[in-house]
Amino acid sequence: MSEKRKTVALVLGAGGARGACHVGVIKSFLKHDIPIDFITGSSMGAVVGGVYASGLDINEIETRFKKIKMTDIMDVGLRVIRDGGFFVGNKSKRVIAKHLVAKTFEETKIPFKCVSVDLVSGKPIIIDSGPLDEGIRASIGIPGVFQPVKKDGMLLVDGGVLCRVPIGAAETFNPDIIIAVDALGKQTVYQEKNPNVFQVLFRMFELLDWKNAKKELSRANVLITPDMPDISQFSTKGVAMAIDLGEKAADAKIKKIKQLLEK
Repeated sequence: MSEKRKTVALVLGAGGARGACHVGVIKSFLKHDIPIDFITGSSMGAVVGGVYASGLDINEIETRFKKIKMTDIMDVGLRVIRDGGFFVGNKSKRVIAKHLVAKTFEETKIPFKCVSVDLVSGKPIIIDSGPLDEGIRASIGIPGVFQPVKKDGMLLVDGGVLCRVPIGAAETFNPDIIIAVDALGKQTVYQEKNPNVFQVLFRMFELLDWKNAKKELSRANVLITPDMPDISQFSTKGVAMAIDLGEKAADAKIKKIKQLLEK
């Protein structure tokens, strides 16, 4: 009788539009027969991971992602200061729901968890039950940009605030191998000369989470960091390129992953 193979948890990190690279990583894994037993995601990683875990074909995900525009997810709120964000978030939630095959965490084809942050307690929250669209919406709620999600006395915002790459959530699955994908990579010199309000907010979060992410990333067995210096988090124009670069970055790690699977 053959030995039971090792289990693999795929961790998909935050990164705005750069998070499209996660689609390419999954394409590479399927191409090279790398198993995905569990998925965790934060922010855009929660979107890609949740949609794929729900059962949608990766090629269909790629096709749909290439068509999405920023205006598809923007629903400006009239009471920005009172409600805590420029965008209500209902539009983005509807877009997410449209791409989900499974409607709840309990029904996903691949066990999936995403991460949000509770403003009340100041702690990361692992979401693994209930409506899938609601959980993902809570994970992508950039503070000040999207209104927080109110649930069970909590105010839930973007998981990337404290968990850019949610390896801790993956560890709750107790997998044999953890493979993390960091769509943001190392800290870079800021290129924007005249940033708008959203770019300023994103940059602030980047500076905070680079420090937070460093220790957590060291716990991954394999770290995939696509090289995407020319792709902005804030524009969907680079989605196709991000997908291609994600696939290439994963291809470069396949030998190491297979060695871990065979040990």
